[in-house]
Amino acid sequence: MKNFLKISVVAVSLIIIARYTIAQECEAYFPMKEGSYLEMKNYDEKNKLTGTVKNTVIKKEVQGNTITVTVDVKCFDEKDKESFTNQVQMYCKDGVFYMDMKNFLDKQSMESMKDMQVTVESDNMEIPSNMQPGQTLKDAFITFTMQMGSMKMVAFSVKIMNRKVEAVEDITVPAGTFTCYKLSQDMETKSGIKMTSSSVSWYAKDVGVVRSETFDKKGKMMGYSVLTDYKY
Repeated sequence: MKNFLKISVVAVSLIIIARYTIAQECEAYFPMKEGSYLEMKNYDEKNKLTGTVKNTVIKKEVQGNTITVTVDVKCFDEKDKESFTNQVQMYCKDGVFYMDMKNFLDKQSMESMKDMQVTVESDNMEIPSNMQPGQTLKDAFITFTMQMGSMKMVAFSVKIMNRKVEAVEDITVPAGTFTCYKLSQDMETKSGIKMTSSSVSWYAKDVGVVRSETFDKKGKMMGYSVLTDYKY
């Protein structure tokens, strides 16, 4: 079931923090310009490379008061072999940015289940127009349910909760030094068994995630990601 949803790093690397301007444009903590490129390297707790995520903004559309961006997402394993690819869309409406959690369902797995009755419920990731240290942000979730004959089962679910703006900090990574908002959150994943984890991420304006650290339920670091390349 793990292929039904590619979230963790991908999801963390695509969360956008938008600001509202008079011109109805979103000043985002993610590149909003076509052709922009981000590369994140993922490492385990022993600093061993576990994979790479490459994001490219391929389209930006403006319709009325709604701005939509399409991002090409490619994931590679530790040997630089492509393991996952997808195109996701995010939008800004009336100055508030949203990320649809359904964007991160594996389309190939979904296609293989087209003859089954499936239900997907989700609550979009919402980012406020202005953030302040100490601010609590709204939870987000996605639940993937399958109907097999008379039996209904939850195949996969993810809930992101306890989201909080911790501070504003400067942080240095291979791609450079950035002024960032530091955000923390907890995540609960269910796929047969329930797993809980937490993360801390640093976001820079017009860039997105610069660094992210993931911890198990006991607070031990499981891995981290850093921005290694950025073109805007």
